[in-house]
Amino acid sequence: MGYSTGDVAIGIDVMKCELPRGETMESYLSVLSGSLTLYENGQLEKRMDNPDLALELLYEYWTIKEAYTKALGIGLGFDFTRIEYRHQPDDSHNPIIAVDGAPPYA
Repeated sequence: MGYSTGDVAIGIDVMKCELPRGETMESYLSVLSGSLTLYENGQLEKRMDNPDLALELLYEYWTIKEAYTKALGIGLGFDFTRIEYRHQPDDSHNPIIAVDGAPPYA
């Protein structure tokens, strides 16, 4: 995932879509869930019956958050729960990203 504020700043993050060795989806999610919003955790819970889809969504959340904070020059020093990533109900290719409840470029 990449993120650009529309100016010059660009952040990129890439993840291989597989669980780390020795992890289950449940154990991995328990580690990362503290970096997700209530909405994001809820969306993952709905997909736990299909671990592959849940993992794909988890990495989608994670990579957009990392890309955004890298664009800011902060990276993991930013509280990821302040960033929320939602798909539009009618178009999954046009997500809504909010930081502290507002678009980050507002």
